[in-house]
Amino acid sequence: MAEWLGRGLQNLLQQFESARDLTKGLQHVILFYIMKHAQTIGILAALAVIGICYMPWVVIDSKQIIVTGLSSGKTSFGKPGLMNIYLSVTALILFIIPRLWSKRINVFIGAINFAWAIRNIILLSTCQAGECPQRQAGIYLLLAATLLVQLMTFFPKIKLPEDN
Repeated sequence: MAEWLGRGLQNLLQQFESARDLTKGLQHVILFYIMKHAQTIGILAALAVIGICYMPWVVIDSKQIIVTGLSSGKTSFGKPGLMNIYLSVTALILFIIPRLWSKRINVFIGAINFAWAIRNIILLSTCQAGECPQRQAGIYLLLAATLLVQLMTFFPKIKLPEDN
């Protein structure tokens, strides 16, 4: 009975054309907000990538090693987050420069940064010699922040000259 009543109310709501547009309107508001503030969000995401490189990414319990982006302990991983830091600083600078060429280059820098984050996840979380590292929140945050930088490069804020 409750399902029938619920569906009946839903059908009444769908009779009005504005009911279908409620979710579309919210999507347009969110997309407009993101496009309006894409440069600021991209800069903050690039700064977040730099900060995330100092967080623990994986823990190897058997050897009691904590691997971060800049410290790999007694492993041969090197400094896997150093490239992410270089690329994020470059992306940050390119977000600030108000030229079309910088926005175009930033798309590729963001893509390389995101690909390097995927590489770090694959490299650091792979089981070796029967030892499987435990992934920490930092490695997932790195992936999310680099993806956000990449997405914000698609919405550049730049004024183009008008053709007369």
